[in-house]
Amino acid sequence: MTGNPSEASYSDVNRAYREIGRLTHWNFLRKSSQTLLSFQASVKTYTLDMSVMRRLVAIWLRQTTGQQEWRELTEVPPALFESKVLSNLGPDGTATEKPPEFYKMGGGPVADVTITPTPDTPYTTRVDYIAVILPLDIDTEPLTPADYDDTIALLASGYILERSSEDGDRLLARNYISRATGQFGGMVADVHANRSAKMERTQQIWLR
Repeated sequence: MTGNPSEASYSDVNRAYREIGRLTHWNFLRKSSQTLLSFQASVKTYTLDMSVMRRLVAIWLRQTTGQQEWRELTEVPPALFESKVLSNLGPDGTATEKPPEFYKMGGGPVADVTITPTPDTPYTTRVDYIAVILPLDIDTEPLTPADYDDTIALLASGYILERSSEDGDRLLARNYISRATGQFGGMVADVHANRSAKMERTQQIWLR
């Protein structure tokens, strides 16, 4: 796009890739997994591999009755978690096993997830998270939708051309950058539909 293949650089491509991530609030890195975590009966502490995550968004539990809808668990700060545990104790001081409602996090890249109430039966879970972004190179594909590879190329070309001493190149750079940023909203809407606690799907919105 710059008219000079020798100007191509992964540093400019990765700069464009990161900028797309920042300006779209990392929407294309939103992921969901039903394999990272699962709840077992009478077990209250689990490990969660967070090395693949930029940020944990939510933990959901699939209910075993009715429409088997997803219900989001509430994260509780460690200092307040014990109060949630105590509120679930019976008159004899024993915990009542039933669907979990709260969790606390501990540890590092492999985190400890402690839940309460303690599960009364196995439950399917879903972990929503923002994935880590890896630098692009000859062996690494972008995580943006394939239809938007040209957007990365357009923005990277704009970054290259804006360093030129030629007025025509700098004018073209502004045009490329403007065109690329104008496509971000469409990319966010195209990534995937929002997941919700129920079965319906709505158009993706920007994370804030």
